[in-house]
Amino acid sequence: MYGIVHNSLLDFANDKYSSQDWDAVMSKLPDYPAEGFLLFESYDDSTLLSMIGAVIEATKSQPTDLLIEFGQYWVLVAAPTHFGAFLTLTGNDIHQFMSNINTVHDRASALFPNYQPPSFRISGNLDSGDLQIFYSSKREGFDDFVVGILVGVCKRFDIDANVVANGVSESGESIFDVRLAC
Repeated sequence: MYGIVHNSLLDFANDKYSSQDWDAVMSKLPDYPAEGFLLFESYDDSTLLSMIGAVIEATKSQPTDLLIEFGQYWVLVAAPTHFGAFLTLTGNDIHQFMSNINTVHDRASALFPNYQPPSFRISGNLDSGDLQIFYSSKREGFDDFVVGILVGVCKRFDIDANVVANGVSESGESIFDVRLAC
């Protein structure tokens, strides 16, 4: 992951759990750089995972809950702050947004050296109750974060919906069902 995600996790922790001294918490991690993270520099995923673990431990949060909240934070706060212009190009509803998000990731490749973005594929229609999002990434262990991202996307478009991870397709994509809340 890139430093922008690491810094966004710190911003999320500071915003949500401001009573903690996050610099002190993170400085105890063996792979935490004392000089901080460069936004467009790639860091090993293990660094982000150890930071997530530190936030979970310090706050006594449930891992799933924390990753879902961080995913929402990424879509609603961090991404608009850093990539607002890109996001405005994605469309005016959830279907357009999810259909165009791969293009946004492709354009971000110009900013991030050796970027290996995830990809999303959309099937169905939220209005008819059968929207599925198929997610593919070389990274493992981030499905709860993706649930949070998709919840955040729904909130972005003022949609009250439930997002549930629904296994893995034969091709290896994680499947997420998005349903309007009753």
